[in-house]
Amino acid sequence: MTNKKEEYGKKLVSAEKAVGVVKSGDWVDYGHFSCAPTYLDQFLAKRVDELTDVKIRAITYPGLAAVAQADPTGEKMCYNNWHFSGGDR
Repeated sequence: MTNKKEEYGKKLVSAEKAVGVVKSGDWVDYGHFSCAPTYLDQFLAKRVDELTDVKIRAITYPGLAAVAQADPTGEKMCYNNWHFSGGDR
């Protein structure tokens, strides 16, 4: 049986590579509360000019998401927070 730590290590990739699999038209679900992917969010925001119709779903994201700042009109990346935090207000 494979050691869980070794198995995890084989699957671990950089944030930049992880968001590289996002395609136009995809839904991206962010984790909730303290599990929010703030580092991944920064790298996804850098792809705002490459993608269209990407929909991001979050719940109580801590602060204002980088994707929302990168595309404030939501023309390319539509950021949805289903339970607002202080940053969204």
